[in-house]
Amino acid sequence: MSAEGLHAQSDALLLLFDLGVLGSLILAVEIGFRLGKRFRGRGDNDVPGMGTVHGAIIGLLALMLAFTYSSVSARTDARKQAVTAEAGVLARAYFQAGLAPEPQREAIRGALRDYTEARVVPDEVATNPSKLRQALMASSRQQQRLRRILEAHGRQDDRTGLSPALVQAIIDVLDMHIQRIAAARDRLPWVILGLLLLIALLATGLTGFAAGTSGHRHVFFTGALVISVAAVIAVIADLGTSRSGLIRVSQDSLRDVLQIMREEPGDGAAGNRHSADAGDSAGRASLRRPARARGAPPAACPCRWA
Repeated sequence: MSAEGLHAQSDALLLLFDLGVLGSLILAVEIGFRLGKRFRGRGDNDVPGMGTVHGAIIGLLALMLAFTYSSVSARTDARKQAVTAEAGVLARAYFQAGLAPEPQREAIRGALRDYTEARVVPDEVATNPSKLRQALMASSRQQQRLRRILEAHGRQDDRTGLSPALVQAIIDVLDMHIQRIAAARDRLPWVILGLLLLIALLATGLTGFAAGTSGHRHVFFTGALVISVAAVIAVIADLGTSRSGLIRVSQDSLRDVLQIMREEPGDGAAGNRHSADAGDSAGRASLRRPARARGAPPAACPCRWA
């Protein structure tokens, strides 16, 4: 199956889960309503403590919805902050590498560009386990390049010309990989989501039971409750899955940094061209300079450092 097929399959499974939640809540209301009508037919119109239990379950459902939504929202924010922080660290390391002497300058910048390309994971790759594994392996290979640069710097006893700020920036780049992977793997436990579904089924079932004992089916209010609860659970499930769904973590900050790296003109070839142009200009200026007579003293240098 192609990456697009797996991507569509993940979204389809999430949609199927949402529809299953909605259908389960509607079924719970209907079962509760029929049980309430049976109690009413037996003459048990008033169930002792029914209102108290119903109100308590509704309050517990509201608390669980708020707690679970806050939890998944915090996890999503952590993933967004990890991507933004990694983009900032990569940009800082790339600009610090521009201050290093050649050939370390272009070697480090090339390694950082390749590493940033490996860190940008498209949606069709993120939803494909095999392609995602290959992307992580490619990222690990680029990390090895950066580690070898640091190891060479340590063996040569600071004779490579790398500044402490650049060394620290590269270390921060390597550390951000661990933070981003940890944030991506931090998901909502299925136990909490299962408990939320159980409480939602109890709350909607008791709502239907109360309607059955009263003999009046409040379709509008019961339907509003069911749809609202199902919609919030759908958003929670969407936020809890970092690789599929409608709500995803944007990688635009990493793409912007990669674009800046690709457009940076300070590569080695450009530097050599600038040096060659400067040498040609100096040669032409020396040819235009009038010859000094033999025995005449040299002219004073007009430069300010002479």
